[in-house]
Amino acid sequence: MSATPTTTAQVTQYGFYFDQGRCHACQVCMIACMNWNGLPLGAPGRWMKVFVTESGTWPQPRVFALAAPCYHCENPVCVDAANGAMYKESKYGAVLIDPAKAKTQAFDLRKANDACPYGAIVFDGDDMNATASKCTMCIDRLETGLLPQCVVSCDTRALEFGPMDELTAKYGNNRQLNGMPDPSISTPAAIFKAQLPQKQIVPYNVNSALTLWQQRGPFAAPDEPLVFGSAGDVTDPAASIIQKNKPFSKMLKWKSNAELEYWTRHDE
Repeated sequence: MSATPTTTAQVTQYGFYFDQGRCHACQVCMIACMNWNGLPLGAPGRWMKVFVTESGTWPQPRVFALAAPCYHCENPVCVDAANGAMYKESKYGAVLIDPAKAKTQAFDLRKANDACPYGAIVFDGDDMNATASKCTMCIDRLETGLLPQCVVSCDTRALEFGPMDELTAKYGNNRQLNGMPDPSISTPAAIFKAQLPQKQIVPYNVNSALTLWQQRGPFAAPDEPLVFGSAGDVTDPAASIIQKNKPFSKMLKWKSNAELEYWTRHDE
């Protein structure tokens, strides 16, 4: 891993491409990252994070995923806030924590994560002296000609990696998905393709479908209740049961390890 600090002007910038329409939040990238880097389970090991937000209700619900490693920003505001505990290396443009300062400058790294729009830095506890760590762009793999582990593990090919000039030539220069922070804050080294608008492929009668869905089926016991009481239970559910409908910008600015685990645990 390079340990040479540099200025932004010197950087050959590499970055990620993320196709939101291909991602189904399986979290394989997150688990593969933990495995390759020998990271612990739980929030301290989530260098790669997968967030999910939802919108709409039957018959037009939408679920949107976001794979969020460190985006190794071109203008890393975290580095400016870290008081020398972080740097941007010159070969790939990776934003890194100086390992010798991960523990000794814990408070500065908390300030760095506060500055980061994407919550990239994680900590092994919630106290102010907790040790920090983060995505390294898998420089150890890059140095041997391999791609980052999260990219090669994605079975739907939602992630790509390479020099930013090549990615922008191929995919354009969209640096933000709906609900994400303003990219002008730090210019993430990432290109995003938004999920396509919803389209009905097979025509059907919505009301008839609801009626069928409400029934238990021909093998149900006579005294079994309906699946739901009225159509409104599905088309206009209580706000209290819709948990993950927050914008990505809120999830990315998690306040504790428990909150980070909640936003990146998809077991509903």
